[in-house]
Parts: sequence; C-alpha cells; structure tokens
Amino acid sequence: MPSYGPHTHTPPPPPPTHTNRLLSHAQTDTYRKRIQAHTHILHEWYILKHCVCGAN
Repeated sequence: MPSYGPHTHTPPPPPPTHTNRLLSHAQTDTYRKRIQAHTHILHEWYILKHCVCGAN
C-alpha cells in the first residue's frame, strides 16, 4: 500500500460518497462544495509539488 506523501504523483482516493446520503439536501450541497474546493486545492498543490520535484 503506497503512502501518499508530498513526492507521490497519485492523489489520495476521493472521500466515500455514501456519507452524502446521511446528510440533508442543504448539508449535502454545502458538503459537496466544501469537498470540491478542497479537491481543487489538493489538485493545485499536487501540480505545484509535481513541478517543484521536477519529475516526469
């Protein structure tokens, strides 16, 4: 099982979607937006680290 450190190039798996069903529609919408924003930040961070590391 590989560890997802700063120098890995595979993002961690997305959060399980079944938790969304436990939330109300309003909470689900807020949760989804929060996850999308967090995922976008992680994506930018991985791109940055990818460029800094200089890996192919």
